[in-house]
This record gives sequence, C-alpha cells and structure tokens, in this order.
Amino acid sequence: ENFDLIQYLKNSNSLLVCFNYDEKDSLQYTVITKQTPDLFAVDSLANISVDSYMFNVQSVNQTIIENATTYNTLRDSLFIASSSKAVLETSLLTTNKNEDLKLILATTDTNKNLSILINNNQNHNIKSLFINDSITFHNFTNYTLLDAEVDQDAIVLNGITKAVDSTKSLINVFKNTIPQENAIAKIAPSNADGFMSFTFDDFVLFDEHLKKFNNNDSINVGSALFENIIEVGVVYEGNNQSIILNSIDVIDTNDALLNDQNIEEIYRQINIYNFSQPELFSAILSPFIRFDQAKYYANIDDFFVFTNTKETLQNIIANYQNKTTYSERNYYQSIKEHLTDESSLLVVANPSTLKQILSLNLQEDLSINIDAYRASAMQ
Repeated sequence: ENFDLIQYLKNSNSLLVCFNYDEKDSLQYTVITKQTPDLFAVDSLANISVDSYMFNVQSVNQTIIENATTYNTLRDSLFIASSSKAVLETSLLTTNKNEDLKLILATTDTNKNLSILINNNQNHNIKSLFINDSITFHNFTNYTLLDAEVDQDAIVLNGITKAVDSTKSLINVFKNTIPQENAIAKIAPSNADGFMSFTFDDFVLFDEHLKKFNNNDSINVGSALFENIIEVGVVYEGNNQSIILNSIDVIDTNDALLNDQNIEEIYRQINIYNFSQPELFSAILSPFIRFDQAKYYANIDDFFVFTNTKETLQNIIANYQNKTTYSERNYYQSIKEHLTDESSLLVVANPSTLKQILSLNLQEDLSINIDAYRASAMQ
C-alpha cells in the first residue's frame, strides 16, 4: 500500500528500487532515479500535504498522499524517495564503497526489463529456494544478481552469485571443483515431486570443503563409498526421499558395498539389498542431505539408489525401465533448453513443490495458479 506512491512517478529512465527491513522489522522502500522535469509533480493532487525541512544542509520533503507518506529529496541530479525518514537521512550521510557490490552490479544486462539484487548480508524473509529447506538461503551465498526475462509461458532468471571466501557460505564447497553432467533426471520418476543434483570432479576436495562449512573435522566412516562418485542426487516423493549416487566405476562402488550384499528381494530382475548405514548420507553430506532412513538400495546401471521403503525403490526401477523419468518428459526437455548439461547444483520441482517453496518465503497467499508450470529449475 505504501508503494502505491510510485504510480505518481512520470519516469522513462532506469529506476532503482531498494527494499530493507527497519529496526521494527517493517519493510521499507527507497526509489532512486535521474531527476527530470515533472518527475514527481504531485502538487495538483487532492488529499496531498507537503512539508519541507533541512537535514545536513539538504532540503527534504515529507509528502503525504491519501495517508501514504514518502520522504524525498534531490542529490547530485538524482531523485531519492523513501518510505522511511531514517533510511533517507542515512543515505544522505553515507557513501557506499562496497567494491563487491559494485562488481556484481556491473554484470546487469541493461537489455532486460528487470534485474534483481539480493544482499544476504542483510536480513530478509527469503528462507530457502530449495525443496530441502535445511539449505537456508541466508547461509548459501552473499550476493545474488538476476536478470529477469518474462514472457507468456516462461520466467527465466539468469545471473551470478558471489560469496566472499572468508564467509561461511555453502556455495564455497564447490570452489575449485569442476561441474559434471547432471544425470539424475534420467532416473528420477516423472511422478516424483522433484529432485536435486549436485556434482564434483573430486569428492575428496568437495568433502574437505563441506567439513569446513559444517565445522566437522572427523573422518567419516564409509566415505570410501564416494570415491568414484561424480554426482549425488535426491528424489523427493511426498515424505519419502531417495538418495542416488552416480558412479564412474560401478565395480569399485559395488566393492565398497560388500558388507551390504544381503538380498531383500528381486524386482524386475534388479536385486534390492538391505543397507546397514542409513545415517551415512546425512553424516557426510549435510546440509544437502538430512535424510537418515535409507535402508534399502539397488544398483541400476551407473546409479546406486538408496531408499527408506522397498515400494519407493520399486517405483524408481519401474519408471526407469518404462522410460517414464523426468528426462523423457516434454516439459523437462523444454526447460532443459535454458540449462547447461553440466552444473554444480541443479534443483527441479513440479508445480505443487514450487508452490510449497513460494509459500515458505511469502507471508501472504498470493492466490497464484502455477499448475501450468510443469517443471521449474534452479541451476
């Protein structure tokens, strides 16, 4: 409601809109653009009140239109307006010399309609962009800048994210690793809620970074299982999760599982084994994986699939053999046109899961219908 005042700006230049939470945790906005004649010509409006005052030798207007208040001023040919008196006055006193911020802002694509900068050094209500909300957005990175491309049937956000090395940011666990092909879509059933894939060329280095992030220096028993793994995936189906390891040496990975060769049953000519270390994945791969109930597994071509129920494993085997996985669906093939084949991290969600992610981060129900977005991906 406060932001409705922007409708009175007669502006054809680029517009910078900033949002921040004040000390009372209320959302405030600030608008910055080049000053032009009649940019904010509101004197003729009904129900308007304008009072001026001086702050640090600068004239500031307090403008009230239909009970909505903004504080506005001119500075170095710029028009600045804010819903917060304190924010406006602070901006007049300080000079931003944040070089990291300048570098990331320089990457914006001026041909796009909209660019979005998120500063994780400040508090905001974005909790997580992941299906697994234990991967918090606050600890993921420092700055994220996205250029938005919006058309009738797709929304594409493309940009960069940057974490300062000295900070505790999850994205740093991929430092100096080479992304591999994301292949989990080839085995994730199309009836799943979604999946996550993360890759690396050197698990030892990845593991070292992850231990540092988790402040865990212990040697994890069972890490030999990952020696020939280049991709780890999680498939989400309701309350069930399936952990998937993509191996470049199936024989060696099977050898690492020699102590877990008790056959529980055979389904469609695939052996289903009992797994004695269900807590292994959460112990080694947290926060990417917090699931600790994977007590069955099967080897399906290059994939080793670990699940908490035999039925979940049977569903994966059946869909893989029937070629009804995500990779076979037109909606996934369509979205894949916007993705690279190799990436460090890939998350894919169906409409209901996307809505859950949005609901987690929004404090109000926007009543949006996203059923037509058959697949959404973050890479």
